[in-house]
Amino acid sequence: MEQFERIKQANPPFVGGNLTEAVERNLLAIGILTYTNLVNLELLPYGRSFMFYGFPLKIRHGDGSPVRAVAILDH
Repeated sequence: MEQFERIKQANPPFVGGNLTEAVERNLLAIGILTYTNLVNLELLPYGRSFMFYGFPLKIRHGDGSPVRAVAILDH
């Protein structure tokens, strides 16, 4: 659970990327939202700030949803 401890220490409002189910559940339990299985993360420039939007589908009584993930970069 080293990944969980590093993320917990940083205390971000959300995390995106490849997470195990155990890490994801532990993050959600402490109020950190997760966006898993995102693609093309390697296209984001390392070390630059960007605005992230995750537009979910409304799924009644669901505990998760696919999202349209968008990163807006400043030029």
